[in-house]
Amino acid sequence: MKKYCVLLFSAVILAACQGTSCTHCQEPLSEPIYFEVGSDKIPHKSMANLTEITEFLSCHKFRRVHVNGYADEQGGKNSEHNKDLSYRRAQRVKDFLVAHGVTERYVTVSGNGTLPSGAKFENRRVDIILN
Repeated sequence: MKKYCVLLFSAVILAACQGTSCTHCQEPLSEPIYFEVGSDKIPHKSMANLTEITEFLSCHKFRRVHVNGYADEQGGKNSEHNKDLSYRRAQRVKDFLVAHGVTERYVTVSGNGTLPSGAKFENRRVDIILN
C-alpha cells in the first residue's frame, strides 16, 4: 500500500497535490481512468487506482475533487451523445468514490464530450483533479 502525506492544511501539500503527484511522498495521486468504446463501465484494471485515491481522500476529508469525463468520436460524432457519455463516465467514478467513503458534497463532475486531438483511447477517459 502506498503511503500518503497526512499534513492536511500544509501549504506545501496543498500546492503539491494540485499536480499529478505529491512531492512529500513522491507517489502519483492519479492516472486517468480509461474506458472502452461507448462504455461508462469502470474497467477492472482501474479499481486499484480508484481504491488508492479513496484511501488518500479518507485521510484528507475536506479536499474537494472534480471528476472530468471525456469521450472520443469512435462511438459516433453526435456531440450530445458524447457529452452524455462523458458525463456518465464521470458520474460512475464519483459514485465509486462516494460508495467508498468520500463525502459526496466534495465531489463535482462534468462531461466534456470529445477532445479535438489525441489518440482515441486517450480521449475515452476520466481525470480526477484535486482542488
